Amino acid sequence: MEPPTCNPLPAISEARRALASSRDRSAHAQAFDQLEQAAGVGNVEALCLLAVMDAGGAGRPQDRAKALDRLATAAERGSRLAQAQLRVLAGTAGDQNWQSLRCGIDVGRLVQAPEKQDLAEQPRIRMVKQFASAAECRWLITRFGGSLGPAKIWNALSGQGE
Repeated sequence: MEPPTCNPLPAISEARRALASSRDRSAHAQAFDQLEQAAGVGNVEALCLLAVMDAGGAGRPQDRAKALDRLATAAERGSRLAQAQLRVLAGTAGDQNWQSLRCGIDVGRLVQAPEKQDLAEQPRIRMVKQFASAAECRWLITRFGGSLGPAKIWNALSGQGE
């Protein structure tokens, strides 16, 4: 295995591409190794990517505690992305004690399925009140606003999303 480079950005770009486009498990394993090496030398982008993978169990066992630890480390190292995520997950606006925020996050509350209300059976329509907090919505819009759009409904007659 090659030692980490001073500039791990090319390795992170390669790892992103491999994870997004390849179904080859060995390519994924190599991509995770590249990300782990970059995170090991303090790269906050790699820490944030690995946090997502750990939280979702993508290519590895799900480990939400490890994901939050990685976010806290990235936040301490100056990642505004990690800082914003920790604040939203903790439900606070100003605290900058990242380890304290990380410890105060109630993962059980965050992953608890909210109550849904049946509105119609045909077509099946459900409503979830307070699915996301105002802060969570603002974070999502800020982070992904350029790729968000109206929800589509599947039309069984046309076979299209409309």
